[in-house]
Amino acid sequence: MHAPRPTQVQLCGPFVVEVDGRRVDPALPGRQARVLLGYLALARDQPVPRGTVVDALWGAVPPAEVAAALNVLVSRIRSATGFGVRAERGALRLVLPEHARVDVETALASLHAAEARIARAQWQPAWGRR
Repeated sequence: MHAPRPTQVQLCGPFVVEVDGRRVDPALPGRQARVLLGYLALARDQPVPRGTVVDALWGAVPPAEVAAALNVLVSRIRSATGFGVRAERGALRLVLPEHARVDVETALASLHAAEARIARAQWQPAWGRR
């Protein structure tokens, strides 16, 4: 039995979502499902108020049945990726697998580690791998 490959969400550059080494982003129809997934991935581990989500998706002109439209997008994300999207007290939160990686988080962690090494005058390790 093989070990599962990590889940990855790539927001920088082309939008890519991989689950167990298989790309699932093509199954996300339309721009709004991708925007919602990306927005929630950036804020994972914290709920995003529905009003904030609505503003990010539709701006000043939300659809007449905004709750239904949002539910459709959440359902599409769930079925395409298998990720959980929880509704919590008027907010949404993306639930990714335990070892999932989001490229923006990885980049920020690497930047923070490099800055800490520079502050300690550890020049070579601050450059990272070559």
